[in-house]
Amino acid sequence: MMSSEQVKSIVKDVHQSGVMGDNPMLILQPILNLIAFVAWIVLLVQMLSLGKNPRDITVFMLTLGCECICLLEVMQICAGLIKGNVAFALVLHYTRMLLLLGVLVKPHIAASEAGHAIIYAWAITEVCRYPYYMSPNSSICRKLRYIVPLITFPIGAVAEAYCAYLAFPLIKHRLLKSMVGMVVPTNLIGGAFVYANIAGKAQSALSPKPASAGIKTD
Repeated sequence: MMSSEQVKSIVKDVHQSGVMGDNPMLILQPILNLIAFVAWIVLLVQMLSLGKNPRDITVFMLTLGCECICLLEVMQICAGLIKGNVAFALVLHYTRMLLLLGVLVKPHIAASEAGHAIIYAWAITEVCRYPYYMSPNSSICRKLRYIVPLITFPIGAVAEAYCAYLAFPLIKHRLLKSMVGMVVPTNLIGGAFVYANIAGKAQSALSPKPASAGIKTD
């Protein structure tokens, strides 16, 4: 068994060799991508085959865990360690966590069709996103990553706004009430501008020449 000094020496050698570059997470990120990809698939199976809904503790914990991995990516974007749209990533995952922890905890909202639509939109988007990061040179993966949001983004955005609208009068805490209330204009007005950007990326994905990949999260 190696001593702690030997482990430190190995880590130091790997870092100095430049394998990790300026971002040590580059070694861990592919593993996290695979874990998140499998977890989102399991989540879809739970809901489609087993008939579970967002109220179920398994669905909730899987979604929360996957979003925590996404937050690690967002932190790397903010730190400049990986490429990505900082504003979009922050708003997207802030809204998801807010909906998950502040809105979908309401049983009747989580069990509604809109509640189901939210989780389906998130899960399908992510199941089609992670293969691109695991196989960035694949034309099929690239097309899926950028074309699927043309369908899932508007469904998710409208469903989130509707669930926020339903939850708004039920929330007593002023700050949380304001945060949830802002989801409606953010998704419906801001979402329209974001959708134009998504459409542009989808059009680019259909072009013959593939763009450079990496582990972007925009």
